[in-house]
Amino acid sequence: MEVEAHAIHILQRQYDDLRTRLDEAEEILRAISQHEVDAFIVKGSQNEQVFTLQGAEHAYRVMVETINEGAASMFGDGTIFYCNQALASLLRQPLAQTIGAKLTDFVAPEDLPRYTPLLAQSAIDRSKGEITLQAADGTRVPVLLSFSALQLDEVQGICLIATDLTEQKHQAKVAAAEKLARSILEQANEAIVVCDATGRIIRASQRAHQLCGYNPILQPFDHIFPLRALKTDGTNPSKNHESPTILPAFSLAPVLAGVAIQAQEVTFTSKENRLHHLLVSAGPLTTAEQQQLGCVITLTDITELKQIEFRQQLLIEAGEEFANSLDYTTRLDKVVDLMVARMADICLINLREEDQSIRLAAATHRDPTKTALVHAWAQRFPLDAEASTGTPAVLRSGQAQIYPDFAANLMLEKTDAPDYQSFLSQLDCQSAMIIPLAAYGRVLGAITFIRGKSQPRYGPTDLAVAQEVAHRTALALDNARLYHQTRKAEAELQQLNAVLEQRVAERTAELQRSNRELDQFAYVASHDLKAPLRAIDHLVGWISEDAGKLLPEMSQTHLVKLSGRVRRMEMLLNDLLTYSRVDRIKSQSKQVDTRVLVQNIIELLTPPSGFTITMDPTMPILRTAATPLETVLRNLINNAIKHHDRPEGHIHVAASEHADAIEFAIIDDGPGITPEFHTRIFELFQTLKPRDQVEGSGMGLAIVQKTITNCGGTIWVESGPGRGTTFRFTWPK
Repeated sequence: MEVEAHAIHILQRQYDDLRTRLDEAEEILRAISQHEVDAFIVKGSQNEQVFTLQGAEHAYRVMVETINEGAASMFGDGTIFYCNQALASLLRQPLAQTIGAKLTDFVAPEDLPRYTPLLAQSAIDRSKGEITLQAADGTRVPVLLSFSALQLDEVQGICLIATDLTEQKHQAKVAAAEKLARSILEQANEAIVVCDATGRIIRASQRAHQLCGYNPILQPFDHIFPLRALKTDGTNPSKNHESPTILPAFSLAPVLAGVAIQAQEVTFTSKENRLHHLLVSAGPLTTAEQQQLGCVITLTDITELKQIEFRQQLLIEAGEEFANSLDYTTRLDKVVDLMVARMADICLINLREEDQSIRLAAATHRDPTKTALVHAWAQRFPLDAEASTGTPAVLRSGQAQIYPDFAANLMLEKTDAPDYQSFLSQLDCQSAMIIPLAAYGRVLGAITFIRGKSQPRYGPTDLAVAQEVAHRTALALDNARLYHQTRKAEAELQQLNAVLEQRVAERTAELQRSNRELDQFAYVASHDLKAPLRAIDHLVGWISEDAGKLLPEMSQTHLVKLSGRVRRMEMLLNDLLTYSRVDRIKSQSKQVDTRVLVQNIIELLTPPSGFTITMDPTMPILRTAATPLETVLRNLINNAIKHHDRPEGHIHVAASEHADAIEFAIIDDGPGITPEFHTRIFELFQTLKPRDQVEGSGMGLAIVQKTITNCGGTIWVESGPGRGTTFRFTWPK
């Protein structure tokens, strides 16, 4: 019976299942016949396919399925009830799983605040915005979402078009990178050149255009920039001295073959025939797949640097000449020879005699055959000490002068001399510098540098070098003068030293006597003033003991104040005595462990129970006078407790070592000090609160500052209202 009942039960379940399927099939057939179903999604062995029914807007569905943009129909809450394969692909998941999902689940979290208003707006009007979607596999996809309202029978829906912006974003980044590269080339101070694989210039910075003098684009690099490797053997090339060794022309071939070049020194002559010294660095330009596209070249102009190096070498050579002997005549001849070999065509040195007349001491020309002409010119037209320009004016003012057109200036001075122009023509004068030879406040003479028309005019850089040469020349002249006065000066100096030593001894004895008298006065004054103060204090105590309870409350208060002020006066006298002795009391140096020192100070001060005092884990050990350091730390810690605005507080003592000193810091969490009092608090008798509120003489910080200064340190305060106070001071090791 049980087996039969079980079989009947199974048959009943199968019947019910078949009946349910039949009802569903009949419902589908009914929906198809009444055009309520437009399409089916069938999952095959390859992928899902959408089959539409005849008469179901077939052309529209084909268009939606074939467009590149993602398209979907959604309910008002963003649930997708239809979409094309493009949207499913955009979300990186099967079509069947996409239908029925909420688009909100695919919006990147940071874009949800922008997505939600767009979705809500679509129920009223069209809306559009850029959103980042996070696909099923985690891929972030930038898209442009376009929403519009969709009415389906009685159901309000939303039509969505999603446009993939990935490629557009990539193109925008490429354009931004291109704009940045163009901006770099336009604004770079260096000459930057980009060449293709054949060596033609395809990009060039503004500085590169200026360097070559015209537009180099699409021109061969080696043609536009005919660079040559340079070897100077320790000297710098100039039209004013020997030519450097020229090596073979620089070539881009190795760079185009993949070899990088770093900071190779080369020369380049511009179309204005100006010689430039450059550092060239070049490297291959490749794709991510290491395909050679060309190369990038950077040209750094170091012409000015090379000129400075040259002039430094010139000063070294001049210094060597000055160091050889005390015969200044020989020295001056070597100086003018050196100058025409380096930075002038003509060089003259004029000295001022004791009678204020001007004498030519040395002169030469780059062309040895014209040196005699220079001397003849100087002899034919001697300098007028009262002249308003030229060497006489420089000697009077002590100020250097540059003459861009020296010949014209000279012509104005000698318009009445018929042969003057002939001299100027033969000497070929164009620009000049006249520099005073000044040493120790005296103008001894002047040195003149003259260049011809084939040379560039003098400028500020030349003037700086010439002034240094003139300064060293003047020192050499002055040394020669001083050499002859040395013995006399030594005798006078010895006599003066004897007088000074006697005066110092007298002043020292006087100071010691004055200090002893001051100590005696301070002691006596302190003792004599303390005696009546103690008597007053005793009287106040006796009155309080005998009649304290009989006196009115106000009188009792006055007695308390009187006693407190007597004690304050005694404290003031003690502090005055301490202050007067700070810089005269010498303490013996010994090994001081600052951790132990601070612990002893804390035990001595016995801070209130509400206060905690801490130290750095590691405190320094140093050799110093212990008493002054203890005085400073004790006063600062005591001040932090005494001037705190609360019954509980925290004070921290920190220390950090420097090369020649230790910096201590006393840090509290009290009321702070406004900046306008940061200096005033170190003055005598200064307090920030009335003395009836805080007991003190107002001298604590003055004693601290004087003690620290006397030991070679400094103290300062860091504070502000309501943020605590930090006193920092340095203590020499």
